Amino acid sequence: ALEGTDFTPIQPGLTFFDLKTQLPLGAIIEPNDSTTFRLFAPRAASVAVETQMFLDQAPTRYALKLSHDQLTWELNLKQNLTGFFYSFFVDGHNDSKSTLFNSQIPLLDPYAKATVGPKGPGIILDSNSEPTHESPTRFHPPHWHDLSILECHIRDLTEGIKGLSRKGFKGISEYLDSNDNYLSTIGANAIELLPIQQFDSPDAESYHWGYMTNNYFSPCRWYASSSEALDQNDTFKEMVHQFHNKGKALILDVVYNHVGEPAHLAHIDKAYYFHLTEDGHFENWSGCGNTLNCSSAMTKRLIIDSLSHLIRHYDVDGFRFDLAELIEVPVLKEIASALKAIKPSVILIAEPWSFRGEIKRDLRLAGFMFWNDAFREFSKDYVLGNSDIGSLAYFVRGSTQYLAAWPSQSVNCIESHDDRCWIDKITENENYDGSEPTEMDIKRTHLAAALMYCSLGTPMLASGVDFLKSKYGFQNSYQRGDLNALDYLKIADRRTTHNYFKSWIQFRQSGWGDCLRLNEIPSDTFIRVFRSENTHHSSAVIQFNADLSNGSKQVMLMLNPHHEESVLPLGNPLEKDWKSIATIDSFDFSGIEVPIPQDSHNKIYLAPMSLLLCVRPAWNG
Repeated sequence: ALEGTDFTPIQPGLTFFDLKTQLPLGAIIEPNDSTTFRLFAPRAASVAVETQMFLDQAPTRYALKLSHDQLTWELNLKQNLTGFFYSFFVDGHNDSKSTLFNSQIPLLDPYAKATVGPKGPGIILDSNSEPTHESPTRFHPPHWHDLSILECHIRDLTEGIKGLSRKGFKGISEYLDSNDNYLSTIGANAIELLPIQQFDSPDAESYHWGYMTNNYFSPCRWYASSSEALDQNDTFKEMVHQFHNKGKALILDVVYNHVGEPAHLAHIDKAYYFHLTEDGHFENWSGCGNTLNCSSAMTKRLIIDSLSHLIRHYDVDGFRFDLAELIEVPVLKEIASALKAIKPSVILIAEPWSFRGEIKRDLRLAGFMFWNDAFREFSKDYVLGNSDIGSLAYFVRGSTQYLAAWPSQSVNCIESHDDRCWIDKITENENYDGSEPTEMDIKRTHLAAALMYCSLGTPMLASGVDFLKSKYGFQNSYQRGDLNALDYLKIADRRTTHNYFKSWIQFRQSGWGDCLRLNEIPSDTFIRVFRSENTHHSSAVIQFNADLSNGSKQVMLMLNPHHEESVLPLGNPLEKDWKSIATIDSFDFSGIEVPIPQDSHNKIYLAPMSLLLCVRPAWNG
């Protein structure tokens, strides 16, 4: 034991990461109106808490005592401290590698339900008085196979809109309530927001994507609309409600693979919460300076508890897990089980890679969808004429021949928030600058829309792709609000492409989309792919529900990404009641006067850089 204490240091070992408590953690308002503070810190020598009613007054410090389980520190004050501010202070014996105790550093409680910023202090809430979103009032999102996702960022959405009270949660609610807002008119039924949990930007004016999380329970203070301490909690809840009023599910991008600065958890127990090198440095498999050890019992509990809180108290509909390879499949399975017990319809999406490896194949039976980066790269290659017919056949089937255990498990996108944006990647212009797209750039973008919305899987559109948003070739824009903000005036300039994407989303969610929104892997003959006589071409005629195993409706997509005509033998003549509804330039549900280019020998002749979408029987909405 340390001199003068009854504390014995615990050394990290095989059972160390299994240490846990089932006791409630954080600042808890008890039924008798007292307040309990409790922190899991198994190797600390002392823990204190400072509380204050106002930030400009001197705080009061109290010492916590080691509880009977010898793992948690606790204190009960005979006072209801709802609305008070508080911080923990943790001290202990520092070795050269596994600890980072410092009794002078105020720590934001990992279980704080609200905070004034990334460094804290936390704000005490009475969870007993908070309404929870329990069935039957809870909103239920569409089934996974019916989802059409739009990926967005709070500040990017609101920056260019005049008249909003602030550029945060309340601004989104006001925007949703306007007559003509992008979030509603684009037609997606699920909105995926980049991280909104408290992240480590130093103030509200600093732009950041939010992938450096400081607290997993607290909505970000920088998205508040007033100086009221709990405004961000209230306006976040109202924003979720507004999305639901508009019939849209809300998915949150969450980051449980690393933390932002300051790394509060490291000062509570560095070795318990983080992967460390042999010499005690943080492993950097995340690329962000540290990597959480999600397999430690209380890290796992922190993840599940915070996600459960976001569902129960805010009615959030789902989560996309950043760098989920670092969370690891066994933990992901436990997360899925716990969250589905609360909200069976919860949407779960994994980014299945990190700087350490990838887990796409291992996710097949984990209960998660996954971002399919291979689809993204294939789409770019295909529209540039650099792919092949085998890859096309594989991806239109939803990657079910190898990766996906069911079609909607594959999340198909042509762009996400990171890296260069779509138009800059495929533009004919120099230096990846697609700000003035060529006619060929636009045609290739329309081809990509067809690939994304006419392939099995779950389509995800990055906001702005539909009006050819460019970052002028810039690649890593996570701190560039000027490049990322949506300029809605561009919609008028790019109206044809914007409407083209809207029509594809409408088509996907229509009755004809039943041929594409599949819950289970279809029969081998459900999709027929006819290839060009030119074996170097990746042009194709693709028939969905070719065997009529999914009702009487059929969809046929013809694609030619090459600069030469393509001839595709079908073997048998097409039925007379096929009707064209889209070309590479236009989309009209009432029908387009473009005949199917078939000759008397049952061959299809596709013009260079062309697309034709047909339905059977004739379109009836």
